[in-house]
Amino acid sequence: MGFKEISVKEATARLESGDATFMDVRDGGSWRSGHIPGAQSVGDHNISEFIATEDKARTVIVYCYHGNSSKGGAAYLTENGFADVYSMSGGMGAWSGPTERPEPTPRKAPAPESGAPAPQAQARPPTSSDFEYAMPDPKPEGGGRRKRDRIKARLQKAVDDAKALFEFI
Repeated sequence: MGFKEISVKEATARLESGDATFMDVRDGGSWRSGHIPGAQSVGDHNISEFIATEDKARTVIVYCYHGNSSKGGAAYLTENGFADVYSMSGGMGAWSGPTERPEPTPRKAPAPESGAPAPQAQARPPTSSDFEYAMPDPKPEGGGRRKRDRIKARLQKAVDDAKALFEFI
C-alpha cells in the first residue's frame, strides 16, 4: 500500500501549519468551483510534471470527491518515490475547512487601430462574460480528445451533407 489515510481534522491542521502539499485529483471544473487553499489540480494531463518537479520528501495529501479516487493517486505517488503520502478520508465532501476559487481576471479590450479614437469607458456593471479564468482547463490528452474529434468529425459531416442538400434544392 505505501500511503496512509488522514482525517479531515488532521489535514486541516497540516494546512494551517503549511507543512504539506495538497493535491486535488478531481476534474478541473470541480477544482475551479472550490478547492483547499494552495491545492494543486493534478490529473492525467500534468501528473508527470508534478512528479518531476515536486519535492519527494515533502508530505503530500491527496484528495478527491469522497476519498476513494485519492487512494489510487496516493498509491501512484508512493510508487513514484514520494516518501510521505496521505489520502484524505471523506474527500472534499467531508471537508469543512477553508476553500478558495481562482480569481477571474478581466478580459483585455482589443487595442484600438492606429488613428481610431479610444473606446469610451463602459457604463454597465461587469458581467460574468467579462471575465475569464487565468488557469488552463485541465483536460486529459488521451481518450477525451479522440472522442471529441470523432464527434466533431460527425458534426462536420452533417453540416457538409446539409450544405450539399441545400445546393441541390
